Amino acid sequence: MDNTLDTDLIEESEFDIPQRKPQKLIRETRVTNEKIEKKPYELTDADRRQKTLVDVYKGERKVPVRIAPSYAKYFGRVMRVAINGIIIAVKCDGVTVELPESFAGEVLRRMTEMDRYEMRLNKMAAVQNNIEMSPGQINFFG
Repeated sequence: MDNTLDTDLIEESEFDIPQRKPQKLIRETRVTNEKIEKKPYELTDADRRQKTLVDVYKGERKVPVRIAPSYAKYFGRVMRVAINGIIIAVKCDGVTVELPESFAGEVLRRMTEMDRYEMRLNKMAAVQNNIEMSPGQINFFG
């Protein structure tokens, strides 16, 4: 038995086949800036509406709000509140600030949710009080 390879049986390898250029399957079109005719200083309609919305929020009744430093672990040193694209930032340092009523309501809602979260954690952490006579007796999430 001969250990040499029979060259007649070897088919063409992929390296022997002449390479073709790949076909372009995606046709590219050139994009130009000719269609854009707006001037850089011209306000769009959305910009005008947002500027008038700022005036609406400025005209609202002011509500005093104070965020305790203990909330900084949830919100960071500064709580940012965005309503309809208008953003305000309130420091979590215990100083009372006057905010428009809609923003103050959102700040108070967030603090209330964090209070509920901490109460639930404290309830779950009190292992001595969490003895159940039957499975599912204590409801942590309701």
